[in-house]
Amino acid sequence: MADREKPTVLVTGFGPFGPHKVNSSMVAVKGLVESDITNLIDLVTEELPVIYEYVQNEVPNLWKKHKPKLCIHVGVHGLTDKVLLETCAHNDGYQCKPDINFKVNSTDHCVQGAPELLHTPIDLKTIHKKAKEKGVPCEIALSDDPGRYLCDFTYFTSLHHGDSPTVFIHLPPIQGPYTCEEMAETLKIIILLILEQIQLL
Repeated sequence: MADREKPTVLVTGFGPFGPHKVNSSMVAVKGLVESDITNLIDLVTEELPVIYEYVQNEVPNLWKKHKPKLCIHVGVHGLTDKVLLETCAHNDGYQCKPDINFKVNSTDHCVQGAPELLHTPIDLKTIHKKAKEKGVPCEIALSDDPGRYLCDFTYFTSLHHGDSPTVFIHLPPIQGPYTCEEMAETLKIIILLILEQIQLL
């Protein structure tokens, strides 16, 4: 496959915050860069700081700059031992948990005037089933609650501003049940299945 034919896929992880001095999301994203997925896609990766204002400004810019055919946001979930495929994102509830700059979002909504809930266009039930059939190294599950923090906020921002499919994936923490390599491999398989679903592979 010629480079010009490769679909551009934007994958973001998060930087450190709270107890997550090493954020498993960014470690797994870096693992993708070193994998053979780069033979099939034009992989663009970005580390997002856990800062509301940065995400609000930078995520739309990433869409404009890279024009990805698929966007995958990856975050850490401190209370899960599974890889969670998030089906939707919320527009409200972002004035409760301060970011790493000790600030909450400037308004209670992510995007003023937008719907209260946005869903990914990807059929994640099918992705979940096919990933399990392929024997992904991590246990995976579907979720409809990305948490109303920077993960949820980023997901809603991308679903609102992006013009291609977006999915958010939560990973267990770095000290959880899976190695970084297992989480990166699981991410890779999920991304390839999504690209097949939207007929880009």
